[in-house]
Amino acid sequence: MEKKLKTVLLVDDDAATNFLHSIILKNLKCTETIDTARNGKEALDYLHENNPPDLILLDINMPGMDGWMFLDELDKLPEIKSKTKVIVMITSSVNPQDRLKALERGTTGFMSKPLTNEKAREMLSEHFPDMF
Repeated sequence: MEKKLKTVLLVDDDAATNFLHSIILKNLKCTETIDTARNGKEALDYLHENNPPDLILLDINMPGMDGWMFLDELDKLPEIKSKTKVIVMITSSVNPQDRLKALERGTTGFMSKPLTNEKAREMLSEHFPDMF
């Protein structure tokens, strides 16, 4: 791998999912740092306290602030949103409307869970073509 991402933020309330996705990203050696947030509120707090990550993998259904609410709040923070390069919605939702809504809401991609090596490599190649 030529180039690494500096940071990936995993936003999902399921610890096992975050763990699995972390392992896949670590195995691909595609990022220096992987951080996690358990809901949209934690993700917003993270964005206020840290440099924006190169990639956010965002779940839809989470307690408190879900993925849609996170996107709504991010819209109110143009200085942070403009620095957030890639947001991919990754969800167990099978509702085809969610894919359309995610893309209309400004995410750069939509994937079904779980992340696999193949899906991760494909997503990274699409959004960061100089990585592979």
